[in-house]
Amino acid sequence: MNSIKKIIAVFTAASVMVCCFAGCSGKAEPTADTTVSTTVTTTQQVVSAVDVSKSAEQEIISFTGTDKDGNTLNLVPVFDKDGKTVIAGYITSVTNKAKQLLNANQYKLLNCVVGASSADGKIVLDTDKDKNLVQIEAYSDLQGNLVCMKDTKDLNKNKNTAEFIKIMSGIDSNKVKIYMAYTTADKKYQPVTISSENSKLYMTENGKKTEVKLVNALNTAASKTVSKDANDNKKKSKTSTTKKSTTKKTSTTAPGKSYIGIKLLKNRAAECNSPNVTLSTGKVVITKGGDYKITSSTDNWHGQIEVRLKNTESAELRFEDVKITNDSENIIRIIDTSITSDRSFIEAEAMAGTAADDAIKEVADNDKAPNVDISFPTGTKSTFETSANSYTGVIYNESKLTVKGNGSAEINSTRNANNCICSTKSITIKNVRLSLKTAQNGSTANLAESTGSAKGIYSYSNVIMESGSLNIKSNGDAIRCDSFTSKGGTTTLKSSACDGIDADDAIVLSGGTVKSIALQKSCFKVRRVNNTEKGIGKGVRAGKGDTFKITKGTVIGESKKITTVQKASTQSSITCKAQKAGKGTAAAAEESKVPIKFNISGLKKSENECIKFLYSSSSVKSGKAYTVNGGKDPGTVKWNGKVGMAEITSSNTK
Repeated sequence: MNSIKKIIAVFTAASVMVCCFAGCSGKAEPTADTTVSTTVTTTQQVVSAVDVSKSAEQEIISFTGTDKDGNTLNLVPVFDKDGKTVIAGYITSVTNKAKQLLNANQYKLLNCVVGASSADGKIVLDTDKDKNLVQIEAYSDLQGNLVCMKDTKDLNKNKNTAEFIKIMSGIDSNKVKIYMAYTTADKKYQPVTISSENSKLYMTENGKKTEVKLVNALNTAASKTVSKDANDNKKKSKTSTTKKSTTKKTSTTAPGKSYIGIKLLKNRAAECNSPNVTLSTGKVVITKGGDYKITSSTDNWHGQIEVRLKNTESAELRFEDVKITNDSENIIRIIDTSITSDRSFIEAEAMAGTAADDAIKEVADNDKAPNVDISFPTGTKSTFETSANSYTGVIYNESKLTVKGNGSAEINSTRNANNCICSTKSITIKNVRLSLKTAQNGSTANLAESTGSAKGIYSYSNVIMESGSLNIKSNGDAIRCDSFTSKGGTTTLKSSACDGIDADDAIVLSGGTVKSIALQKSCFKVRRVNNTEKGIGKGVRAGKGDTFKITKGTVIGESKKITTVQKASTQSSITCKAQKAGKGTAAAAEESKVPIKFNISGLKKSENECIKFLYSSSSVKSGKAYTVNGGKDPGTVKWNGKVGMAEITSSNTK
């Protein structure tokens, strides 16, 4: 890339009358099968702009604009092939009049690319005739670097504004990273194509395919990378500029996330230069909120990372390709220091119903908690494995915890009592590929009878699956919680000796795919619903959301028992069971105890022999007759409502 002298550091390029274009109009967020296509006649409206002195040896690191509602937009520029002319901008942050940062739900074009132009020493944002900001369809690679955008300005001068041109990221002479429309050796733009295959997006350039993601609020890799670039550029510009600016500074660089680095070393050592981190052999203690990046120079670090926060603090722990083991303690321990309760239970070899369990409940009963994200960036894989015998888990958590990122993580408990994750507060899972395994996850001998443990996730609150994949293989319950909600992603659970999901109050499945296999007990169990059906106390509470409800998605369950799907469900479901052969006798009303493979004709087969088989998806039609069989034993059932039981007569009369 040619060395380019550009305008310096950070300045206010324009206060522009803009408003949300595609996002605020109510359009759905783009997916791999739907892309943004915007064709408008643009104008360039400027309320005020900074005059750019051509003699100033400075970098255009970011620029700002103000919309008609008074919100301030911070943007990172995308340059034309000359490296000087701004053709677009990536919105890194939006601040309202009250100086509050807006998120993507409040401002739909946050983390999107919009049109911009620069001429006569000024930068302006492109708007349509109604003064709406013009969104440009753009894509990033999996690391978050911008790689192409739609040629809405017809830079190619070929009257084709629907084609895509490549964007190249590079480092200029002042070591500042910039994004620039790609230029080949003959000074022509490089066209690329975007296609969708198997729900993934690909950019093809000269026959070479690269997996990409649409640039929007869902593309967290792009938001982190671009914001980090802007922040790094600001620091580099300050140290690399040799001449003072003749242009008055009137703005600041768009804020980017800056991480405090923690590096794990050989011999259980670690290094960090932050006063908020205390180090000792085999232990890292974080004592203040903030964003922390944990890396490793050793194949396997043996120790513990403890986070101690007040309930008003927040933190992110970003793990990049680390493996941590421990044979005596939790690997990650998150403590709410606003609670002064005794924590000796953390090291106890305890079980449910004991004094240690009561001590955890005391912590769980507090309403407030810190907010902590454990993140695994795109392309990384981290592993946590412990052989400790404390049922407070490989990860013990007292925060409102979110496990996220586009990378992957394995959490393994290899000894008897231990759970994978034990949490006093809610757990939310986003995007990440998360795999949890407990000891003896293939054994039908129930460890939980003596320890109350060997669970995948044990939460004294709620577990929410938003996106990504969650795979749990456990001996005890795969998930034990107050309530479980699936909004998206893929959840695959298999308990060899206990329940798939054991919830006190509710299971609500409103999206994604959830498959739960528990051949010894229940695949889906809601205790309050069970209690109501049995006519005992602590049953369903009016107005509290207690239920087992399916409204959307694909649900598969295989087990001995299952809680009845409630009629409040809006998606149809089939629960299959076999009854003993012996028509006209009392035996005909009895459920068979011999597991069989079920087949719902035209819909789904069970993977395993089971007593109960649940299937729900948009393919199940209420009122339609289905043939269900288990080997040689056919049966037919027809629905009048949304839920129903397919009862087949089985020749197995045990």
